[in-house]
Amino acid sequence: MIPGKADPTTGDESASSGASAIARLGRPTARPTASVTATNGHMPHPPYEENGLILVSFDIDGTLIAGDPPGPILFEHVAAAKARGYVIGSSSDRTLGEQRHIWAAGGIEVDFMCNKHRMIETTAHFNVTRRLHIGDTNSDEYYAKLAGFEFLYVTELPEPTSKGWIY
Repeated sequence: MIPGKADPTTGDESASSGASAIARLGRPTARPTASVTATNGHMPHPPYEENGLILVSFDIDGTLIAGDPPGPILFEHVAAAKARGYVIGSSSDRTLGEQRHIWAAGGIEVDFMCNKHRMIETTAHFNVTRRLHIGDTNSDEYYAKLAGFEFLYVTELPEPTSKGWIY
């Protein structure tokens, strides 16, 4: 932890390192318990407005195939979501230049790119009824929820064509 900087999760200026914040938050090993029953091993996706515009934010490393490490989401999946009219982009620890290069290499024209701690200010102008961030770490989850987004771990995505799912 940088001297004089507060722990973002607690405001505690006495924390000695980011590792202590991670230890307090922990990384979930499974989807949180919900009041609904899983079907086919997958939790149903939260309800959404059938005719509303959806914004989908992707982490890069560990989430997209072009990440380091590579994730399971292919550019074809992103293109399918974009073809449905969704607002598509990335929220990552990567620089904007790196994000721009990755999307260009994948042939995807995104609607936004930002660092994950700037999700809300970067996406606030989109008139959407649902905001979803897909990532692979508790840091992704933390910043997504802080910005008011739904969050899904990339390893726990619903089956394609599940009701309410994006592709």
